[in-house]
Order: sequence, then C-alpha cells, then structure tokens
Amino acid sequence: MGAAFIDWKKSYGEPDAIVSGGNAPEGLMQASLITLILWLKGQMGLCNIGLRVLSDNSALFYQKTGFKETKRVPLKCDFLDQSRCWTENENLIIFDSALVHYVWQPKRFIDRQIYKNLKEKRYI
Repeated sequence: MGAAFIDWKKSYGEPDAIVSGGNAPEGLMQASLITLILWLKGQMGLCNIGLRVLSDNSALFYQKTGFKETKRVPLKCDFLDQSRCWTENENLIIFDSALVHYVWQPKRFIDRQIYKNLKEKRYI
C-alpha cells in the first residue's frame, strides 16, 4: 500500500496498490487503508483523497471504507509487444473494462464520535 497521483496544487492524492497478499484478519485491510488516508491528510497535508480501480474490482470494500463512486471511464485495450496497454477513452460505446473513480467521504462510514475526534484533530 502506498500513495500515488499526488497533485500538490489541487491538494489531491490517491492510495495505491491496495492488495492484501493473502488471508488477513477481518478489518485489517480497511484499517490499513484508513490509516494511509489519515497519513496522507495529516502528514502530507492533502485535503482531497480519491481512488481509481478497474471495474472488475469489488466496489463493496471501497464503499465500506467511505469512498463514493463519481464516474466510470471506458478503457481501450491495446496489445503492445507481449503486454497490454489500457487507456481511458470516454468515447467508447463497447468496452470490456472501465476505470472507476472514487472520492473519499468519511462521513459515510465513520462513527459520529470517531468522526468528531478526527475532525477536531484536523485529520479530516
């Protein structure tokens, strides 16, 4: 897990490479992701947190963590040498996959008292 696509002018960043690597205790991935987000906001000073995932990725995990889908952009797949290259193309009508854009809205999942404490500390 790490951070990517940081835009300092827009105070924007995205968690990246969110993979469990195997079996993990229930809630560990969500707690890890929230910790990363709070670090991006508190230590890096980013105000806006987003996320982009392929459409075949389960949205439920991200929704439970406070992300709201904002748009889906069709992806065009080109084969270059022996690899695939995916590019966003909003004009595609027929497509196999899409890039799903999310924005983090913590009020959607955090307990009111926890939210109040985080807000007082200016993490959110």
